[in-house]
Amino acid sequence: MPNLVAGAASWLLGDNAGNIGNSDVRLLLEALGYATATQFSSGSGGADREARHRGYLLKAASRFKRGIGVSGVGLSLQEAFQGCIGEGIEYLSQLQTGKKHQPFPNPKGICTT
Repeated sequence: MPNLVAGAASWLLGDNAGNIGNSDVRLLLEALGYATATQFSSGSGGADREARHRGYLLKAASRFKRGIGVSGVGLSLQEAFQGCIGEGIEYLSQLQTGKKHQPFPNPKGICTT
């Protein structure tokens, strides 16, 4: 899963622009409402500011060790996913002290599957 999420992030950020056809990356981006069929056919990943922000969110999600789930917060899959990853990032930021980073303790209920 992390490679899939990282690939989707890379496409949105324009790192791997091009037509991604019917790949799993495309299916993930479409399920989240992050890209349209028009974007895929033109190969225009990373076209705007919103796509860039979504790409960074996916990039952060790809670094989670225990996978990604959806917390159920939000009226759509996109809102629930963004809320879940945002909460995970917020939680991790609270563990940082100075220049040292505390290891992620993987508590139950923090958007893991």
